[in-house]
Formats: sequence, C-alpha cells, structure tokens
Amino acid sequence: MMGRSVTFSGLLNALDGVRSQEGRILVMTTNHREKLDPALLRPGRADLHVELNNASEKQMKGLFQKFFPESTEEEKQAFANELPEFKINMAKLQGHFLKYRDQVQNAISNAKTLLDIEY
Repeated sequence: MMGRSVTFSGLLNALDGVRSQEGRILVMTTNHREKLDPALLRPGRADLHVELNNASEKQMKGLFQKFFPESTEEEKQAFANELPEFKINMAKLQGHFLKYRDQVQNAISNAKTLLDIEY
C-alpha cells in the first residue's frame, strides 16, 4: 500500500470546508500545544481546550472511591497521603486500583510502588 499524505490546507478543509458536517465533535490531543499552528486552534475549530494534568489529592481520593465504594474517608485519605500531588497520572492510578480491585488495604499499602514506575 502506498503511503498517503495530507497537506495542512487539506486538513483545515476537512475540518471546516464544504464537506465538513455540523454536529460532530472532533477531539485533538497533543503533548506540545505550543508547536501547533494557530490556524488549527482558532475558535470554530477548537472551541474548548482542556489540559489534563497529573492527579490532585481530590482526584486520587475520588478515583479511589470509584474503585472502592465501600471505603471509609480514612482509607481514602490514607491512600492519598502515600503519594505526592501532581506526580502520577490518572491512568497509572486506575491500573493500580485494577491490580488490587478486591484488596483495599493492599491498594493503600502498595501505593508507593506507583512512584517506582518509569513514565
């Protein structure tokens, strides 16, 4: 199969040209927003910009609650106390909770192992 390429102009036409469709949501992701052409980010093409940071204490406790709905406030706080804020992403936390999904105390006592994982 031969490789195909699209020009930047072709991309912009696909996003909002004659053949674009109303009522569709386009999700664009990047780790380097500063490298994107401003034409791609203008209102009408990118109306909502959301930055996904690493987990805050509140987010860690909230996700803990989702996986362990019967947990106490003390257990949620004990887990959050084991980890620094804004150092671990939500996907890593989710994987940890899945690993210990039936073992709330092990999820808490092994929380620091999340810090050993290379990103």
